[in-house]
Amino acid sequence: METLNEILGWLKMKKELIIISITFIIANLIRGFFITYTGFSFNPWQDSFDLIPFLIDFMIWVLSYAGVRLIVTNFTKNRVSKD
Repeated sequence: METLNEILGWLKMKKELIIISITFIIANLIRGFFITYTGFSFNPWQDSFDLIPFLIDFMIWVLSYAGVRLIVTNFTKNRVSKD
């Protein structure tokens, strides 16, 4: 029984790593388009802290994570139910 729990834990962790990896790619693409079309960039490591750019960047990451999580969760549910 412990082996099954370990396997399930590993699969959940693997799914979360996939979600975070895809989120990183999508958030960077959105930020790239945002910088390209507005000319406004925000680098929290070099720029002085300003609330509005920070919130915009934070919301891009949150929305990217939520969207990717919904898609991956829906995809895995559909895939499991078909098997």
